Amino acid sequence: MTAQSSSMIVAVLQLLYLICGSVTVLLLAGLATTAWRRPSAPATFLVTAMSICAAGWTVGVLGVAVSAPESAEPWSLVRRSFSAVTSWVAICGTVALIRRLTPATLALLAVMGLPHLGRLMLLHGPLVEYAPLFATVGMERSALLTREVRLTKGPLYWWFTGYTYLLMTGSAALMAVWAVRSGRLGVRQGLYLIGAVFVGTLFHIVGATGVLQPGVDVTPLGIGMGVLLAGRAVSRHGLLDLEPVSRNVLLDSLEDCVLVVDPLGQVVDMNTAMEALIGMSSLEAAGRRVNDLLAPAGDLAARLASGPQGATLEFAQRRFEVTTLPLRMRTSRTDGRLLIMRDVTLEHEQELEQQGLIVALRETILLMRADREVRTSGGWRG
Repeated sequence: MTAQSSSMIVAVLQLLYLICGSVTVLLLAGLATTAWRRPSAPATFLVTAMSICAAGWTVGVLGVAVSAPESAEPWSLVRRSFSAVTSWVAICGTVALIRRLTPATLALLAVMGLPHLGRLMLLHGPLVEYAPLFATVGMERSALLTREVRLTKGPLYWWFTGYTYLLMTGSAALMAVWAVRSGRLGVRQGLYLIGAVFVGTLFHIVGATGVLQPGVDVTPLGIGMGVLLAGRAVSRHGLLDLEPVSRNVLLDSLEDCVLVVDPLGQVVDMNTAMEALIGMSSLEAAGRRVNDLLAPAGDLAARLASGPQGATLEFAQRRFEVTTLPLRMRTSRTDGRLLIMRDVTLEHEQELEQQGLIVALRETILLMRADREVRTSGGWRG
């Protein structure tokens, strides 16, 4: 391969790099706009803030790439500024997602943000003269693009890099806990969010360590893949439409038996009252058809799972009033149903007892009338 051919290949790859980065910025803008329009969703802050940080980071990288080496420093500062705060924004957004914004957690988040504030001060503030303690950066031209080259890495560089990865790992761990506690409805959302964080972090590690080529920041490519995963969680699994129900806070506190089924009639989740009724844990029941789970109730269970209606059924020598409600992750589609089974055994027995008393009272009245008629008829004849 000649030098001219190699240069052409490098130029084409760099052009694709710019195109992918530009598309990533557009996708991030769309994702942030979509999230901003859903202010009531718990994931709004996380999706919006992370999209803005990722977009700023990517814009900084692209700005450096298309600038001349002598004029790329401002864009490098933009990139490093968003890079400095992204991990802290991620942990703040995750805490907001799991709804743990108490005064204590807010104070803890403020303390956790101090290293990021120090990093920004090294870039822009009165501590800029101490920036070499972190790193010194130079610029060089390679084919069509300008790239950053780290001339030195100071003692603070590795400390802050480790701290950044620690926060990102903590964010992923909190997302995993949130997804598990939210039941099957939240697992897919959580997996896509964790995947988005993992892919972006992995590509940043690759770029920072210079595995591919020193000075090439492949983080925008990882961010692009991450935004596709986050977009999937939003568009396909309703991340901004339906908040997964916390089983420990809501479902398990209900006395009624609650069962969640998917569009195929398979069990997705249930509360402790339903587990006690069927003698099976939610993990054991997951994936089974509701008609098999409630086999003693007959075909009525399948009919209840197929339409939004109310009825009664007999199960385990108890009588239940059952209501089914559609679960919509998006307005145009029903993604499952919620079966609420209220135990009306005592009420039914009392109703039967009242009916028995009414029947007995009516029979008594009829007997009394008949007896009075007989007496009246006998006295007249006499």
